Amino acid sequence: MKEKLRRLIGYYKPYQKVFWADMFFAFLGAVTTLILPLIIRYVTGNLVYEPRAKMLEGVIICAVIMVVLVIIQCYSNYFISNYGHVMGAKIEFDMRN
Repeated sequence: MKEKLRRLIGYYKPYQKVFWADMFFAFLGAVTTLILPLIIRYVTGNLVYEPRAKMLEGVIICAVIMVVLVIIQCYSNYFISNYGHVMGAKIEFDMRN
């Protein structure tokens, strides 16, 4: 069993940089997915009770933060879908050879 696991890990060695980048973007995507509902809860739970000027300022700031988070999430998903799956296909090819 240990020998099979060592062989499997050996296939990942040429792709270590892509693997760790893929793990980083998977983590980043998960974090942004968790933060977005917290911002919405803050807006609906706190900002709606503020005076109009302060509420508008807070909503604009939260909207900008949410747009940035969605862009980060989209790029993370793109990286995982593109580079991560290509890496997996290359590892499969290496295993077959």
